[in-house]
Amino acid sequence: MSDGWNRTQWGANAIERIGPKLHRYLHRQVRREDLASQVGDWFDDLTADDLRRLSLAHLAAHPDTARALDAVEELLRLLPSTTRRHELVLQGEVRGPVRWDRTFQQRHATGDDTMFICRGIDRRYDTPLARLIRLVVDRCTELDRKVKNRGTTVFQETAAANAREIIRSPAFKHKLGGASRVRRIHRHTLDALANRGEREQTLVRWLRRYEEMIELSDIDALVEVLQQQAFAPDADDRLFELEVGFDLVQAIEELGFSAHLGLLESARKSPFATLTTGKRTATLWWDRALVSTGDPILVGCPSRYRNLLADAQLTGGPLRPDFIVELTNPDRYLIVEVKLYTAGRQESGDEAARVGLRETLAYLADIDGALDHQQGPVGLVVSWDTSGRPETSSRIMISDQHHLAKAMDAWMRHDSAAV
Repeated sequence: MSDGWNRTQWGANAIERIGPKLHRYLHRQVRREDLASQVGDWFDDLTADDLRRLSLAHLAAHPDTARALDAVEELLRLLPSTTRRHELVLQGEVRGPVRWDRTFQQRHATGDDTMFICRGIDRRYDTPLARLIRLVVDRCTELDRKVKNRGTTVFQETAAANAREIIRSPAFKHKLGGASRVRRIHRHTLDALANRGEREQTLVRWLRRYEEMIELSDIDALVEVLQQQAFAPDADDRLFELEVGFDLVQAIEELGFSAHLGLLESARKSPFATLTTGKRTATLWWDRALVSTGDPILVGCPSRYRNLLADAQLTGGPLRPDFIVELTNPDRYLIVEVKLYTAGRQESGDEAARVGLRETLAYLADIDGALDHQQGPVGLVVSWDTSGRPETSSRIMISDQHHLAKAMDAWMRHDSAAV
């Protein structure tokens, strides 16, 4: 037995082990991880909308975005202005220095002794640097845009909110309220601005990255960012679920299936992975209910849990296993519950497995025997470092992190006998 799972533990580093697969993970609550990765099959099966969502999320999370907004606030304090001199023709009042020579000329010409010609000075901030600052801030406010009405990450929401706060600041309103709003700044102008100093260079670098990733949908620009960072679940048990999910996909692949993965997010109507071979399809669902009032996996199957709650006039959501493996031709199902213990907790991998077994029994009781006709295993409990091993004749198998392939092979072997 080990001291427990750790997301960055040497020899069991979850972040490094699942590596580039994390670049498909997109969820509102994410943790940014510094992760140097080689380009892999990151974009297979991803749509243009998926890539756009990844670009917006990862640009918002990139350290350069926070640096750019910091540079904006610093430059606002130092922003130089241009001045324009002009004449003010006033009657009965003086504003600024009086040009007496011009005043006497106009009084003589008009016969109006109340006239004063004053020297006015306009201080203006509509400079190339001001336009650059305004453009960067405007673009940052757009980082939390939704694509196909799908949700955004906390990084997008934070970056856009910070940019809007700058726009509401007195300094921005005073100095940039009259600055021209532009959608593009000429390359030569950007080069000249970047040569002024580090802050200006930060803004130019960010704006060019925005144009490449968001406006031009440049895959190479997205790859450059993804080679530096990845998103991961903030909670350790959620990250371990991801590990198990990828291991399940690999185990099914080793049985002759080809995998297709989309974005990995909280949208429960989207599968974690779809695997195909011949006329058969295996669909891996993550955090999806077997039975519910919405879009159930087992259509027409009542939920004993929900019904009992209703009898007692109580409300409650459906029971959701961590994973459900759905297989076609013939239809078969495997309920997968994932449990984790970490260093510092009192429970062991065996105790976590016992908890997972009790929960799996609850899932089966909820569907009231809907899988009784299915041969072989109908459930799998995966617990980090448990001493339990998959018993292929059992209806519910128990496995540690190292024996998932054996468990899936046992499930598929029963499946082959049923065909």
